[in-house]
This record gives sequence, C-alpha cells and structure tokens, in this order.
Amino acid sequence: QVRPYFGRLRIPAAVYTLAVAATCGLGLAAWSGQPGDPGHVLLGLGALLFFLSDVSVAWLRFLQASFAHRLWGLPCYYAGQLLLASSLSSCLFRLRCRLRACSSLACSARL
Repeated sequence: QVRPYFGRLRIPAAVYTLAVAATCGLGLAAWSGQPGDPGHVLLGLGALLFFLSDVSVAWLRFLQASFAHRLWGLPCYYAGQLLLASSLSSCLFRLRCRLRACSSLACSARL
C-alpha cells in the first residue's frame, strides 16, 4: 500500500488522485461512447497514458525510485500530452467545418 508513505500529503494526494482518475475515466468514456471518432480515440488514449505516467511518478515518489519507472513514465507523459492536445485540435477542426457547413447552408437557404 502507498497510503502510509503520504504523511502530510495524504489529503492533497487523494484530491489529485481523484482528479486524475476522473480525467482518465471521462476520457475513456468519451472514447467508448464514440469509438469511431478520431478525436475521442485520441482523448481516451491520451488520458490513459497521462494516468499511467502519474502512476509512475507516484511509484517513484512514494514506493521505490528506479530508472525503470522513469523509462516508461516519461514517454507515457509526453505521448499522453501530445494525444490530449491532438484531440483538442481534432475537435476544433471538426467544429470549424460544421460551422462553415451551417453557414453555407444558411446562405443557400436564403437564396
């Protein structure tokens, strides 16, 4: 168990763990809700990788510092961040396309 090693960080660590777990859960829920949507796939994978990187940090900080955890934790962190940013970019691109399609339909409806 990790809990005995927290000390004064018990409450902040619990709040942070809940926030990261919620982020991961919501990302995976978005992915499973629309599995064919590239933005949601990127969001789900990014959230999962970010969660795994935080597991690595917790392991390093509270259990056992080893190079192996850095070896998989840092790539998970950077890949997760890249995928999360890409998911936002994908969603914004689709939103822009939808707005253009709506405005062109409105223009053609007026004619």
